[in-house]
Amino acid sequence: MHPVIVRQSRTGGQQTLYPVGELDAVVADRFEVVVAAALTDDRLTGVVVDLSAVTFLDCAGVGALVASRQSAQRAAKAFDVIGAAGLPRQVLQLTGTLTTLRVTPPVRTSQQISTPLAA
Repeated sequence: MHPVIVRQSRTGGQQTLYPVGELDAVVADRFEVVVAAALTDDRLTGVVVDLSAVTFLDCAGVGALVASRQSAQRAAKAFDVIGAAGLPRQVLQLTGTLTTLRVTPPVRTSQQISTPLAA
């Protein structure tokens, strides 16, 4: 399964992206494009990537997360990664990016507005 983002929500100034399935070399570039588009929105103060539904993460996916964080820093916006579990969390631990990206558990709010994105 290779959709990049199946939905997104906006809460206040934060855009949350929800990738599903595999975040790997097949979709890493498209993932970065989606994050970059969110970062250009002047109404947003930051982007949150919820990895709760990601089942596989390879080095290209890790690279896309790191590159997206660097893009957010250049744009002076927050970039948070939440919800990594199982294999994706292990990959982030093994590569040392779990602490670099400051991955935290997911935070759910009842005021999320869902908007589907084209894959």
